[in-house]
Amino acid sequence: MKWLALILLVISAESFAQMNMSFAMRGYPTLRCQPTTLSSWVPQANSLKAIYHLNGTGTVTNGSVVASEIAVANATASSPSSTLSFADHPGAPASIAFLKNYLTATGNSNDSISTSAASLADLPAATWNFWVNMGIPSSTPIRLFYKSNNGTSAGYYFTLSPSGSFDFRKVHSITNMVVQTCPIATSFNNTWRMITVTWDGTSNATGVKIYMNGFELITTGSGSVYLASPGTCPNAATYGGYTYQITGVGGFTSDAAYPFYLVGAPSGTNTSPTSIAFSGSMDEFAVWNKELTSAEVFMLYRNQKCN
Repeated sequence: MKWLALILLVISAESFAQMNMSFAMRGYPTLRCQPTTLSSWVPQANSLKAIYHLNGTGTVTNGSVVASEIAVANATASSPSSTLSFADHPGAPASIAFLKNYLTATGNSNDSISTSAASLADLPAATWNFWVNMGIPSSTPIRLFYKSNNGTSAGYYFTLSPSGSFDFRKVHSITNMVVQTCPIATSFNNTWRMITVTWDGTSNATGVKIYMNGFELITTGSGSVYLASPGTCPNAATYGGYTYQITGVGGFTSDAAYPFYLVGAPSGTNTSPTSIAFSGSMDEFAVWNKELTSAEVFMLYRNQKCN
């Protein structure tokens, strides 16, 4: 009987491991939580320029500071109408305090979270990563992050369009670099997803990749499960699984003079591109000054799945 019990225990352990691996291969969260030290759950931690845990308490008041683990990139939250709020993720482990909380915004342009930190100016390459819970907009693109002089000569921005496509643009003097995903499935609505944008620092549109839950959002491979119609996405065959890839022309100029916005679109930043302020919930926004690999993006997703 002891031998039988031991055999059953080994089989059960192996089955659990296979199930856990199966979840990981499909992009689902694995069934464990990571330690709380930064280096243990963030790849390329030495290249991390900013991380916003968005773990304030209660309603934000004008001039309050949003908690950030990297002091040089603290963000200021300005909320004249007091519509920014924080809450706990249901069931999040108390042992990982900074993963417990998240920020909710209601699309008010004047409710902003921004930073002018020098560490985010003129990145030589970049990765932007965050968790989001929102719906696909009904009529006007929603901005998810933004650092530009209204898209005229400097900076970059990332939006979600009413078609369900993510759109990243790096401003150039003649032709902007544009990368747009195929439309995502409506299952995105009101569900926490991890979104990642990587950029290799060049003007070549193929140097930008957009991921959801650790997988690149292209019409082939594991990432296609998040798309609305991976087999019929317009222009996907031409643009390597994306709807559009337009290489930038004319070079880009310094973006050091312009704040980096997570939430809000106050006066002077809300006219171009045509987009409205973020509405929904956001958490764990991080910026690197290098392009993470696809393996590192997937590792980041696995390590942060407590959200």
